[in-house]
Amino acid sequence: MSLSFDAELHLRLAGEAALLSPSNGPTRVEPLIESARALVALDLLKFELAQGIVGEYGLALRMRAGEHFIVPGPLSPQASPAVPLPPPRVVACDTRIEDDKGAIQVHYVALGDDATALAVTVTTPDPGARRPAMSRGQALLADDCGNSVPALLSGGGGAGSLQGRFTTRQPLDPGTHWIELDGHRIELHDRPRTALAHCEPLPAAEPGPRYLWRRLAAAIRGPGTWPSPTQLDAAVAILVAAGALEPDAEVVDQVHRVADSLRLGASPIPLPEPWGSLLVGWNSHRRDGPTGGVAVALTTPPVDGIAILVEGLVSGPEGWRAYVVTSPDSNLDGPASQQSVTLAPLIWWAADNLGHSYLGRAGGWSFGVAMGGGPIEFSPALHPRATELRLLPTGASERAVVIVPLPAWA
Repeated sequence: MSLSFDAELHLRLAGEAALLSPSNGPTRVEPLIESARALVALDLLKFELAQGIVGEYGLALRMRAGEHFIVPGPLSPQASPAVPLPPPRVVACDTRIEDDKGAIQVHYVALGDDATALAVTVTTPDPGARRPAMSRGQALLADDCGNSVPALLSGGGGAGSLQGRFTTRQPLDPGTHWIELDGHRIELHDRPRTALAHCEPLPAAEPGPRYLWRRLAAAIRGPGTWPSPTQLDAAVAILVAAGALEPDAEVVDQVHRVADSLRLGASPIPLPEPWGSLLVGWNSHRRDGPTGGVAVALTTPPVDGIAILVEGLVSGPEGWRAYVVTSPDSNLDGPASQQSVTLAPLIWWAADNLGHSYLGRAGGWSFGVAMGGGPIEFSPALHPRATELRLLPTGASERAVVIVPLPAWA
């Protein structure tokens, strides 16, 4: 890092440049926000100061041009202390229920102290139905202790099929031997847990290049999305000014090449991993993912101070999802986050034993005082011949490795 670099001065100069810029819309303020994010990530500027400067210039831009920029509050991923995350009892099952509305395939049942959830695939008799959940919006769950509670269905899918969960607001008895779904009994037989988890430091790398790769991954929302050139150029410029990156560093060309390949959908030369295999998977447009679920019921060691509870996985033809809870809440994805000077603290990578890579984003996230949770939606579709999956939630300096044996899919 350059000893003469004045981080606050450079950030305020980026703000002044935003005021003088003739462009309109979010691209006008992007260089300011990207500069702030890089400075905070490299610990060259305190979060509160950087967020305050972004807020000041955002307000000035709105007042001068009448543009409705969001002026965010202090969105910090470590705003609340972590709390213990004991895993629920998760019982794998493969029960199919059919009636005049279609079919429900129950993959596993998660019985926690606060709620009960059933991981399911719902299908309708009409393969062209776009919203199979509409006819299955609610179900009644019961246990062997006489408890009976309603459960709401949420999830995603297409072509008459939905992968998701029925979730209750009040729990059933965690020790129940069976549950009933709308009167259909499902026997629960516990099996030994096979998933394993550990935490490991990220491979040694200079802070500047590491941040640039992380910024690229954080900007991706799935196939067909990519960061704007303004975002990457601003990040590179501030890293070079701070002495964290050489102007002609190879990583700059690599990151731009990956971003261009995401935009164009192809690359004339091999890309660095995991981006190369990820892009191949996205470009294949596979719809042959297995349909099923895997019970995990495991809490990882903290990743940069964030504990992760993995309940289980649900796979469908076009993608798959992992249901997780984190403490503190790790999802900063939303309208206000677009102007926050912190990136989401976890990037959700995954890989299988065949060399395929996957990237996930939080969807349908629920927020709490000291935790948050919901599905992490991964793409491309899970490879049907994969026998082992590694979930790799990755922080700024370390990552968890959750090793999940996969079943022989039917």
